Amino acid sequence: MGRRTALGTSALLIGANLPDLDVLAYLRGPLADLEWRRGWTHGVLALVVLPFLLTGTLLLADRIRSAYRSGRVSAPDPRQLLLLSTLAILSHPALDTLNTYGVRWL
Repeated sequence: MGRRTALGTSALLIGANLPDLDVLAYLRGPLADLEWRRGWTHGVLALVVLPFLLTGTLLLADRIRSAYRSGRVSAPDPRQLLLLSTLAILSHPALDTLNTYGVRWL
């Protein structure tokens, strides 16, 4: 993935797991878990918004990292990062539909 764009592997790894951000519902107890698990973060709106948030976060992290290091190897391509982030994030709920619990798309 490093040949496609810098941070491509990071976009795929983080993006494939980002919809599970709703795991934080466990902190509010078992009823909150039933209410929020595989809901909003796996829904259609999140699938549109999360790739842009991930891409922006990765670009910001790269900018901060390059400020502290001299001699950057290669700059990430925002379009490629967005494409990889979108593919990774879409793969997560698509695979979740194959389990017994399913996903609440809307």
